[in-house]
Amino acid sequence: MAKKLLVVGDVAIEMLMKFKRLPNLGEVCDEDKYLFLPGGPAGNAALAATYWGADVFLCSRVGKDGNAARLTQFFSDNGINVDAVVTDNEAQTGMIVSFCESGYTEPRTVRYRGASAKMAVEEVDAAIGAKPDGVFISAETDGYIAIHAMEKCDAFGVPVFMDLSEESLMRAVSVKGASLKAVYTTDDTAEQFTAMPVRDVESALKCCLTIAQKITAEIYVIRMKNRGLFLYDGRTYGIIFVTDALDKAVTLGYVNVESAVLAAEYLLHEDAKDACGYAAIADLLAREGKGFRIPTREQVAAYIQKNELPFSV
Repeated sequence: MAKKLLVVGDVAIEMLMKFKRLPNLGEVCDEDKYLFLPGGPAGNAALAATYWGADVFLCSRVGKDGNAARLTQFFSDNGINVDAVVTDNEAQTGMIVSFCESGYTEPRTVRYRGASAKMAVEEVDAAIGAKPDGVFISAETDGYIAIHAMEKCDAFGVPVFMDLSEESLMRAVSVKGASLKAVYTTDDTAEQFTAMPVRDVESALKCCLTIAQKITAEIYVIRMKNRGLFLYDGRTYGIIFVTDALDKAVTLGYVNVESAVLAAEYLLHEDAKDACGYAAIADLLAREGKGFRIPTREQVAAYIQKNELPFSV
C-alpha cells in the first residue's frame, strides 16, 4: 500500500536553456531550444516521490496567474494532491531560470521565489493535520517553516525527512535540536556547517558524527559529488553506488529528486542502503541527456537490470 507523503516547500516554473557560450555584454546569441518545466524544489520532490509510488500531496503557495494554473494542473495530472497549495492574490508564482553553457556541468541560475516565500505556518498546520505517513521538507524552504513543520510533526508522531542542502537551513534546524527520520545534505554544505573537509569515507563519517551532535536522525546521507552517497545509520557507514557516469552528467533541473526518492523509499521499506542506491540512480537519470527528467520507479528498475547492479526494485 502506498505511503502518504506530504511535501513542503517552494514550487516554481523553471526555464531551462542550453547555449554554446555565454554572450558578451550587449551581444545576442541565437539558440534553437528552451524548455519551460513545472518544478521548483518542492515540485521536483513531489514529482520524484510520486513517480516512485508514494501518495503525495503538496503544501506550497502560488500566485494568481497563468503559471500557477500551469503548475497546479501539471501536478494534479501527475497524481499529486494540490489541495494544500494556496493561491496568493498579491505575489507572482515562483520562477527559476537556468542557463547551461556547453562544456560546463553546473548551470547559471536566477531564482524568483515569489508566492512560495510567503507560505504561512497555518497552511503547514492544516496539511500536517491531514495525517500523512511522513513529511518531506525540501531544500530552500524557509527556516521558520521547516522548524514549525518539524515541531508539529513531532507532536503528531509523524516522521520527517529533510533536505538540508542549504547551510542556512541546516544551521536553523540545528539550533532547535531537530529529531528527524533522515538527514540529506551535500559535501559542500556539510563542510560549511562543520568546518571539516569531506574528502573520503573517514572524513565523511567524522562530519556526520559532528552533525549528529546537533541534529538527531536515524540516518545521515551526504551527496559526495561524483563519488556517490555516503550513508551513516548510527552503526554502519560507507559509500553507496559509485559510477563513472556521474562525471559526465549535467546538474541541470534535478534539485530534490535524489533526496525525495530516498525519503519515499525509506518511508516504505526502511532499508537505508537500498534507499540510497535507488536515490542515487534516480538522480543520475534525472540529469540532462538521459532521456527523461525525473525518472519513474520502472525506469530506475530498467537501468538496474541493464547495468546488472546489486539492487532490485
